[in-house]
Amino acid sequence: MIGICVFFPAFSFAQRCASAEYIDQQKLADPSFANRINAIENFIRNQNFAAKITGEGGSLIITIPVVVHIIYGSALQNISDAQVKSQIDALNRDYRRQNADSINTPSRFKPFAADINIEFALATADPNGRATTGIIRKPTTVRSWLNDDKIKYSSQGGNNAWDSKFYLNIWVCNLYPALGYSSLPGSSADKDGVVISYKAFGTINVSSPYDMGRTTTHEVGHWLGLKHPWGDTYCGDDLVDDTRCREILQPVVQIIFAPPAIMELWATCI
Repeated sequence: MIGICVFFPAFSFAQRCASAEYIDQQKLADPSFANRINAIENFIRNQNFAAKITGEGGSLIITIPVVVHIIYGSALQNISDAQVKSQIDALNRDYRRQNADSINTPSRFKPFAADINIEFALATADPNGRATTGIIRKPTTVRSWLNDDKIKYSSQGGNNAWDSKFYLNIWVCNLYPALGYSSLPGSSADKDGVVISYKAFGTINVSSPYDMGRTTTHEVGHWLGLKHPWGDTYCGDDLVDDTRCREILQPVVQIIFAPPAIMELWATCI
C-alpha cells in the first residue's frame, strides 16, 4: 500500500483537511456511494500486502495527467503557471521519495518508506485531443467555496471536471474554511478530484507552514484511496498494516502541528 510511503508528511494538515467530513456527507446523500466504498475497502482487506519489501518499486513508472482548474475571483487567486508547476514538482518529490525532509521519517516507518513510482504531469492534450497546458483559468463571482462540490460544475460558477478515467482534476480556489478535500475511488465521475485553497497550493507565493505543497500531497493521497492513519473514526482502520489501533493518541495527531517525538510515540502505540 502506498500509504506507508507517502502519508508521513501529512500529520500537520489533519485539522485543515475536510475529506473525512466530505466523504461522510456523500455517504449520507447517496447510499449507493457508501456501498461502493465498502466494496472497495473489502477488496483491499482481502489482498495480500505482506509481500517482501525490497526498497525499490521496480522500473515501471505510472504518470498521471493532471488538469488544474483555477477558479478565481481576484488577481491574487489567479495563481501563476509557475506556482502550479511548483506544486507538480512537489507532488513528484513526495511520491518518488525525493523530498529533502525524508530523512525525518520516524524510525517506525523507515523500513516501509519507498519510492512508489508514481509521477504527475500537467496534461498536454484535452479530452478532445487538442493541445493544452493542463491549466484552465476561469473567473467567477463566487466569493468563497465550501466542501460541497459546487466548484466542480460550470453551472455553479466553477468548472466541469475532465474525464476522470484519464485525468486527475484539481480545482484551486478560495476554499474556506478548509485547506483541501478530495473524492475517494468509487466517487461519481463528475465529482472525482481534489479541491485545494489557493493559499496552500504550490511552493511559491504561499505562506509558511503551507509552502511545501504538502496539502495537495495529502489530498491526492485520499484521491488514491488512503484514509487518515486513524481510519477517520475512533480507533479506526486505515487499511494499511504499518499502523495499529490508536484510541489513546488519536486526538494528538489531530492538532495543527505534531512534533516528530509525538509522531514517533503515536506510531508505536497499541
